[in-house]
Parts: sequence; C-alpha cells; structure tokens
Amino acid sequence: MVTSSWIGVQGADKVAVLRQLGFAETDKVDSVYGARFSCAELAGGWIILHANDLTWASPKRIASVSNAGYAVGCQMSTVIMFSGAQGYLGGERRWSVVHYRDENRELEVAGDPPAVFGPIRDRLTREQEEDDGADFIFEVPLELMAAVCGFRPDADVPGPKPVFKALAPVDGRYPRGVWAYLRRLMNGRSSSREDEM
Repeated sequence: MVTSSWIGVQGADKVAVLRQLGFAETDKVDSVYGARFSCAELAGGWIILHANDLTWASPKRIASVSNAGYAVGCQMSTVIMFSGAQGYLGGERRWSVVHYRDENRELEVAGDPPAVFGPIRDRLTREQEEDDGADFIFEVPLELMAAVCGFRPDADVPGPKPVFKALAPVDGRYPRGVWAYLRRLMNGRSSSREDEM
C-alpha cells in the first residue's frame, strides 16, 4: 500500500525551492522513497520533492513554489483509493484532475489540463469498461503526472532512474502534514485543512 504526495517545479533553482519549503538536502540516497522527505532533479529541468504523507503536497505549498516556475503536485493513496494532480503557475491554479473512490469511478476535472490528459483518460476509461473489477480511473492523475514531469513513485517511468536524496528540515522541525491535522481534529480543534498545511 502506498500513501504519498509530491511536488514538481520546472525551471527553478533547487536550493531556493528547498529553502522556501524549509528543507536542506542531505547526502543520504533514498532509493526506495523510504525517507520522510526526499528530492531529485529530473530531465526537463524538473525538481521533484517527495513526501511519505498524503496531504503534504497541498494547494498552498504548490502555489507557494509556482512563482519560481511551473509547479505541479500529486497525491495518492492506495489505502483509500484517492489520487489527484494539479498544476500551478504564478501562484494560481491552472488545472486539476482528482479521483475519489466511489461506485461511478469518475474524475473531477477543473481548468485546462495538459494535452496528454485526454488520451490517458480515454485509454484508461476503455480499460475500465472492459474490466469493471479494478479501478483504472485511479491511475489517470498518476499517469498524467508521469507524462508531465517524468515521475511516479509506485511505477517505472521511461528514462534514467532519478537519484533521490533525503531532506532534513532547516529549523529542526518537519512541516505539518496529515498527522498534525488529524491530531487537531481528534482534540476537537478543527481548522481549514489548507490553513493547516
């Protein structure tokens, strides 16, 4: 079972992006995405920051780094069968594609997703119609992100395998994510999820 999220930024300075998000790169190689947070540089000028936390790649975080370059974010959980991808530029969301586990296996699409979205959606929709036992629609946001930035932690993507290095918080504290949010809810102190992240 996989639960993770990641942010990709294209055409930005890696050190500046890491600093903005409160991280510094370490020398420890994270070959199986086991570190809490890790980072790699990919072809096409992409910087990928991966987190073993479903909610870390929040809209607020993606928007914050999209002033440095085109930024995308993805969240996935095979536990709850949720997947979502979104793109930002200049602090504004340009598109999103989200799949929630439900009987209809539908996608929520907003804005103008990249051109590769249509063929990916159509192919996986056909596969869904041929085999209704599996949830092929769950794959749409993940395959879209793999096509856009060349990364998907749970499957091989064509090209050289990126070298991820573990990240450390610069102030000694990791950013808040899903666990901090859930603790607040359990203690009766609810707040806007986006404000929490």
